[in-house]
Formats: sequence, C-alpha cells, structure tokens
Amino acid sequence: MYRSLRKGHTSIYFQHQLTGHNIGAELFEFEIAGKTATLRLQLRPVDQNQRDDELYLGTNPLISVTVNDSQVVNGFTKHVRACTGGINSWRLLIVSRGQTYSFSLRPSIEERSAAQALVLEITASGEGVHH
Repeated sequence: MYRSLRKGHTSIYFQHQLTGHNIGAELFEFEIAGKTATLRLQLRPVDQNQRDDELYLGTNPLISVTVNDSQVVNGFTKHVRACTGGINSWRLLIVSRGQTYSFSLRPSIEERSAAQALVLEITASGEGVHH
C-alpha cells in the first residue's frame, strides 16, 4: 500500500549526463512491498521550459534525481526506518504524460546547506522502462 509523502507541488532536479533540469512534481508516494521499496511521483511541469525538460527525460539516460523538499525527505526517512524486514531493492516510478518510467536506484540522504536532500542515484541496470 502506498503512503503519501506529499500531495502538493514541489520541484525536483533531474541529472542527465550532459545537463540537468528542474521539473515540478506532485503526489509523492512511498511503498514497501516485501523487500522492495518504491518511490512514486507524478511530474507536473509549470511552464513550457519544464514541459520541454519533461520530454528530455523520456529520451535521454538519467543519472540521478534529487528531492530537496523536507516533507518528502522526512517522510521517506521515517518509512525506511520503520521497515523491520530490510530492503533489498529500490525503485523509482515517474508518471509523466500518461506513461510510467521505472528505474532501479540507490538512495541516500545528503546534508546540503543546513537542509537534507534525498538523492536517488540511478543504477546501471535501471534504464527507464515505459509501461
């Protein structure tokens, strides 16, 4: 069962090999099923520039995703700590323009200027899959 981390809008950063983009997102949800943890979010670009960046996501390999929103970071940390069975694999699901992109990842929490950021490093085996 997915648990809501944030329903409202925030901006997240997508790092590609040669460039990076901030794109608006909402409906952040987290689920632990068995030993797999999944973070799901829906992109909501706020202008044409972000809509163009959203298209770039679907055609270029992704290196990492960074979430600076404290509500998402704190909720993520809380749910991971509450998991008593251990987590063996991590997934990121990004809903964009009616498609879902799925990535395998390695998460970490980083300290950045008196705040924490959730950094989702895309693993080599997690190329993006359209559903």
